[in-house]
Amino acid sequence: MIKLSIFKKLRNPIIIFGSVRDYHAVDWYLNLYKINKNIIFVSDCNRGEGIENQMPKSHSYIQLISLDNLLLGSQSKFANIWRNTLKILILPLNSILFLTICFLLNPKIIHAHPIYYGLICKILNKKYIITPQGSEILIRAKNNYLYRFIAGKILSGAKSITTDSDLMKKTINNLYKLDSYVIQNGIDCSSILKIKGDESLSKDKFLLSFRSIHENYRILEIVKSRNYSAPNIPIYFVYPFFDDVYFSEVKKYLKPFDKLLGKVKKKKLYSLMANSIAAISIPVSDSSPKSVYESIFSGAPTILRDNPYQNYMTDSMKSRVINVAKGDLNNSNWLSNSIKKATYISKDYLPCKLSYEKFDSQFILNSVYSILYT
Repeated sequence: MIKLSIFKKLRNPIIIFGSVRDYHAVDWYLNLYKINKNIIFVSDCNRGEGIENQMPKSHSYIQLISLDNLLLGSQSKFANIWRNTLKILILPLNSILFLTICFLLNPKIIHAHPIYYGLICKILNKKYIITPQGSEILIRAKNNYLYRFIAGKILSGAKSITTDSDLMKKTINNLYKLDSYVIQNGIDCSSILKIKGDESLSKDKFLLSFRSIHENYRILEIVKSRNYSAPNIPIYFVYPFFDDVYFSEVKKYLKPFDKLLGKVKKKKLYSLMANSIAAISIPVSDSSPKSVYESIFSGAPTILRDNPYQNYMTDSMKSRVINVAKGDLNNSNWLSNSIKKATYISKDYLPCKLSYEKFDSQFILNSVYSILYT
């Protein structure tokens, strides 16, 4: 627990309310901190289920009652149910604690990432902005009536709603008749472009899978297609988290030269992307993935499932994409065909000015700051 005395110097701050396990929420906070230092992060969980604390040690935050010691060691469907059950049980106590924090700090506005933290704001009748996750709107709200009803109450109570794609915006409007701001999940363009490929990897030829090992990301389909159509191509797996049961199934089809790298530092990720034959992401459902943009800016030919978020990309970015249509997955050679196309894409990529303005996280936040926070 971080002592509130640390924040006595703050008056009417912006509160980012989420979990320090959430990379997107922490990244938003860090970029916002560069604009306005009168800001604090309030979190419940620190780590757990194989996911580490994303907050840099140089930044302090306020922690509510933590569930860390009660969470399971890795992610699975049961772990998700267990975590969500615990969060509902602890909600009354954390709501009271958060109300106390708001009384002491008198925040100018609260920005909740994602829906769960918006629920606490709604219960306490606080002024808040809400940023739902893609799966909360594109999957849960569509498939579960009770969840759709509760999410609608939370979204309608917000001062503003931000989403990361036109698909999210349209879905929220269709379900709830509510408007939202589309704010891209930006990336640190300058840092990516400064990183060169790792010469120690230059002689290797590997495909890079950079999404979580979960059925949504079709990792099993990627591995099976590789085994059939490109059996000599290693796959390196970088993944922020994994589902235990699904991972066990994937491992049955891996080859000895495949590498399970897990979560890596950003510099290492960009280097792997730059050195790969191609990077791949073909999920069942996706909104506006930062890692895809990082792959493109790193110089990797990027194999993607054809998805509406690509419409927002610039022409120079689209030229580096190999699209896999839904029907293509029925062709056993879809992966080898994609890899062949990737060989014709240059490894050198210098983004145009428009690409930078559309996808640099700091540029994006600077441009919308006055709309959201003033």
